[in-house]
Amino acid sequence: MDGTWERILVSVLAEADADADIGWTVSVDSTVCPGPPARCRCQEKAPPDGAEPDDHARGRSRGGLSTAVHLASDSRARPLALRITAGQAGDAPASETVMTAIHVPRSGPGRPRTRPDRVLADRAYSSRAIRSHLRRRGIRAVIPQPSDQSGTACGEAVPAAD
Repeated sequence: MDGTWERILVSVLAEADADADIGWTVSVDSTVCPGPPARCRCQEKAPPDGAEPDDHARGRSRGGLSTAVHLASDSRARPLALRITAGQAGDAPASETVMTAIHVPRSGPGRPRTRPDRVLADRAYSSRAIRSHLRRRGIRAVIPQPSDQSGTACGEAVPAAD
């Protein structure tokens, strides 16, 4: 973990930015990677209470130990930001961390670009907190609302039809 891959990615992104080739419609999603099988010897060293330290990015869920990978990519499928969390961590709590990790350096003078034009995401990212975070940063959210949230304003319940 000497940072080689990160330097390569930064170089590729800077070159793409110089060529105006980065698609600033960003997609955000996550996937869960299962850990070792339940009978793996590596789990014999687990803490007595079964809890993993926060910096291990492993967590217990119904399927056992797992890790979640949260990714923001440009519209040409280039990774812009990646964060690793424990498997039971949801998409919503990690979304702000992933979005603020977007950092595309300029090849010449100028500050790195950190803000996409719009964000595409699935319903797991449809919370008021995420929408508010994107709105504060001037980013358009293209996120479907679950049926139990649509038609509500600021979390108010929709009145029942008489």
